[in-house]
Amino acid sequence: MFDLGWSELLMIAVVTVIVVGPRELPRVLRTVMQGMKKLRSIAGEFQSSIDEMARDADLADLKKKLEDTSKDDWEKEITDTVDPTGEVGSILKETKRDLDAEKRGLDQAGKQAEFAAKDALSSKKPSDEPAEKSPEKPAETSAAPSGAVASDSGGSAKKPAGGDA
Repeated sequence: MFDLGWSELLMIAVVTVIVVGPRELPRVLRTVMQGMKKLRSIAGEFQSSIDEMARDADLADLKKKLEDTSKDDWEKEITDTVDPTGEVGSILKETKRDLDAEKRGLDQAGKQAEFAAKDALSSKKPSDEPAEKSPEKPAETSAAPSGAVASDSGGSAKKPAGGDA
């Protein structure tokens, strides 16, 4: 900025001491320093506002570029990058067409099977149904259980064979 050498600074100091006087010199230096601080802060604010305006201008330019680029342009660019010959796209379309045909065929077969099942159930005669079997009851036996004590004609009780004595 200013190109001041030692000789110029010495000249300014001598003139200041002569004009202001040694008694008022500290107060004058303090006031000059406060003024310098204010100038620096104003310069810093100015610089930051200029930087902010530059960033806003850059952002506005970027935003405009993004708005100018339409979705079709991106889609076309991606398609050209991924499948420049169009071979993959045609294969995918053909596969989709085949899958749709298979789905229609399966849907039709499912409807036919459902119709046939309903038809078979509705045309079934009651005589075609097998008769339900009644559950068989086990035959009751009058034999005494194996652990029961049998009595003889004499009225005396016998213990079963092989029992504890």
